[in-house]
Amino acid sequence: MGQFAKSGEAFEEGVDRPVHGGIKGLLGGKRGIGNHPSDIALNLVGAKGVPRQRDGPSDSLRKFRDAANDDGDGHEQEEEQEEEERADPRRGVKRHYEDASEVGNEGEDQGEFLARGGDGGGGGGEVAAADTHETKDVLPPGALLAGGDIAPPPPPADGQRASQSDLDALLKSALPPSFAYLSDNASPDPDHLDVPLFWQVPRSGGSIVRKILEECLGSPSGGGTVLASEAGVGEGHGDDKDLAVVSLGDEHGHQHRYVNVDTSTVAGLKRAKRLGLASSTLDELRGHSGHGTNFAIVTPQLHAAVDVFDQSPRKARAFTMLRHPVERAVSTYSNLKDSGHDAVSKMTLEEYAKSAYAENNWMVRFLSGKMDGDVSTDHLAVAKEVLRTKFVVGLLTNKDGSVERFEHYFGWAYQDQAGWVCQRKVVDGEPSSNESSKYFVKEGNQAWNLLLWQNKLDVKLYDYAHYLFGRQGEELFSDLNHNKNK
Repeated sequence: MGQFAKSGEAFEEGVDRPVHGGIKGLLGGKRGIGNHPSDIALNLVGAKGVPRQRDGPSDSLRKFRDAANDDGDGHEQEEEQEEEERADPRRGVKRHYEDASEVGNEGEDQGEFLARGGDGGGGGGEVAAADTHETKDVLPPGALLAGGDIAPPPPPADGQRASQSDLDALLKSALPPSFAYLSDNASPDPDHLDVPLFWQVPRSGGSIVRKILEECLGSPSGGGTVLASEAGVGEGHGDDKDLAVVSLGDEHGHQHRYVNVDTSTVAGLKRAKRLGLASSTLDELRGHSGHGTNFAIVTPQLHAAVDVFDQSPRKARAFTMLRHPVERAVSTYSNLKDSGHDAVSKMTLEEYAKSAYAENNWMVRFLSGKMDGDVSTDHLAVAKEVLRTKFVVGLLTNKDGSVERFEHYFGWAYQDQAGWVCQRKVVDGEPSSNESSKYFVKEGNQAWNLLLWQNKLDVKLYDYAHYLFGRQGEELFSDLNHNKNK
């Protein structure tokens, strides 16, 4: 896989990489953005035979080049087929199965593709826009083993059928086991006893949520929310022997309350677990009926954070803010370059996109638990199911609506006008795109397409998150929408 073999190492400096295994069985594959994650499973049930041997790297690259030089008719036909499947996911069964057997794992081609400077084969060294509607690695049940490795699938029995509930159960069984400690996003929690867990995807607007929790809700006017982040180990509290809530000042002299743990690293989360963070009886960390919970966890280390709850009577309730993966990658490059990173500071954006420092499908890896090696659409299907069932999804492109949903969902309330003023200052002060950045990259140019190639599955996941944002607005926040329309 060339330089991409190290893609799992391209995390923020100083952040440990979680180790996780145990994905058990998945039926994944191509889906329309608007379909349920299990819809693709229906497209394969009853198919006969085993997919043929995948094409080698040269064949896959040839197909990529052919697609890049297509005159457009093929894309129109594909769009028509996808529209049909959105209306009825059971249509096109044979086409999906044949596509799955013919399209190779493009991860094998990435090293060659990038070594060529991203030349799509059309001459002139320019990158052809990567097709984000491909079908590949569609596998029958049991194709993902512990750790996310792919096993050869057995042929399905003749006439085999599966109900929607069977397929939902199959996808649920494919989720990383630790996610059992996350409440389903649609399950009731009237007393707000579950602990809000914010999965902070780097460079995706997470600072908005963090500052609201820390500065607005964490102030006396905001109800005094207690935050578990890396800030709690300041002033030597990382050596404390017992769990405690500490008050620490920021650079402006304002006091905020934290738990004395570090939730930004795996080691810090293991310490938090030993100290009993999730099962603490401290009054400040307990949920209380009618007023929303006054305790929240912020972390990029999703699996290690969820594992903190494995022996707790309480569960975590997850939410996140997402950003277009290419924009996020550009922002990551900007941050590394401006901070003087030894290697990245000497690279152009194109060089960074081809290097081992660029992230490779970061979100899909974390959500599926596949941190090393190649990831495929099977892991994408797991990631989609995790978002669908376990997360309240926010989008940086809709900051106001996302924050309003988080406040409504967790029962957060500001005690006076000062809390609201603080919230508006935080939300309005965070840009929603890279357009004002000196590293702004126009969609479709060389750097954009190289980063798109690195994050093709994350882009598909982000597209699905857009669909979920709309769907959750109807299913989880209908009261909120109704009040707006009054």
